[in-house]
Amino acid sequence: MTVDLLKSAEEKFAPLSEAERRILTAIDGKCAVCRNNDNDSDPINDPRNGAKWDSSRTIRSDVLEWLCKQGGSFGKSSSSGVWVYGAKIAGVLNLSYAVIPYPLILERCAFMDDISLKNAKVPSLILTGSCTRTILADGIDVANNVLLNNGFYSKGQALFRGAKIGGAMRTEDATFEYQAGGMFGEDSKNSLGCDRATVNGSMFLSKPAHGSTFKGEVGLAGAFIGSNLECDGSTFENPGGIAIRADRIKVVGGVFLRNGFSAKGAVRFLNAQMDVLDCSGSTFEGDCEAAFMAEAATISGYAVFAGTTARRGAIQLRAVTAGDVSFRGAELMSVDLRYATVRRALRLKRVQFLDSQRSELNLRNASTDSIDDDKDSWPGVGNLFLHGCPVKSLTESTGCRNRLSRTRSRVSEVPVKWAFSRIELG
Repeated sequence: MTVDLLKSAEEKFAPLSEAERRILTAIDGKCAVCRNNDNDSDPINDPRNGAKWDSSRTIRSDVLEWLCKQGGSFGKSSSSGVWVYGAKIAGVLNLSYAVIPYPLILERCAFMDDISLKNAKVPSLILTGSCTRTILADGIDVANNVLLNNGFYSKGQALFRGAKIGGAMRTEDATFEYQAGGMFGEDSKNSLGCDRATVNGSMFLSKPAHGSTFKGEVGLAGAFIGSNLECDGSTFENPGGIAIRADRIKVVGGVFLRNGFSAKGAVRFLNAQMDVLDCSGSTFEGDCEAAFMAEAATISGYAVFAGTTARRGAIQLRAVTAGDVSFRGAELMSVDLRYATVRRALRLKRVQFLDSQRSELNLRNASTDSIDDDKDSWPGVGNLFLHGCPVKSLTESTGCRNRLSRTRSRVSEVPVKWAFSRIELG
């Protein structure tokens, strides 16, 4: 099989480089190693320096395309895969609509041009540690995992819109940097675009102590994630714009934006569905109007902003439905909970509103079973809006009583214009 494959390739693509010979003769799942030495920390082996790699490490995109599409006809096993380590891929790699019967594994490779995997079908896609330009993988069907992690670097766009991924998608310890130009993706300005994608497992945009960096909008609108969306410790940068657009996303598990998560630009989860939203220890720097938006989202468990810092915009949870909502120890510009339904407790302890003149807490027409608060965690009376708020135990809230007392009215004499309903007066 190997002899026939090599002979056919020589007839079609002669002369072959050393790297091309290695990939064509790799059998039984062996990796075609193309690096100069065994030291990955050597700068010469850094894929970002791939333009300097010599011809012995170069695999032409035409050769790689031919191997992916025709290798099976020469008896190449579906279990062996196309497995390359440390090669330079020269030319646009066009595998659009291709049915690739074996895993595509290109580790620590340097792609000189764009990649198209639009509507391709492949068992696994692994680009761990590689350096790419734009990847157009809209509609790709991956039976198992997509790995763009452990030093992966994209300068352009990585587009997986409408993709179907049977396992997990992992991008931890990676960098995605939007850059205009290239052959594909001119209709988008995403650093990572996964709108309408289906991921049956988890989507890991980070893992503990291994956050990623995204420079440019991350698109997750309309996506389905069968387990968790994990972004702990990652950085999302699109100043003045939208950092994460996840409107209408459905996450079967939790959304985790914790432990050093940072966003410059608004983060949007409008009309989203999830089990848990945890933003503990995160930092949001919005677009001046909104820092975090989850309007009309349905959160079956808790929403936590403990220790969160939100500048340059409000936390907007208008019409959200959640079990518990907690802002303990948070530093906030404003919070908008109009028409929200909090089935159990709204927690406001050790909250600091950052602007004494403009910071607001808006609970108009919101409902919650109880409020767990302290007197210093409420904004001034002029910035506290409670019209139509049917809070069962509002009058038992120490902080709210404190603010209301400054109007020189007893709680039982709340001004009619606030129109409380179902308040249990002592």
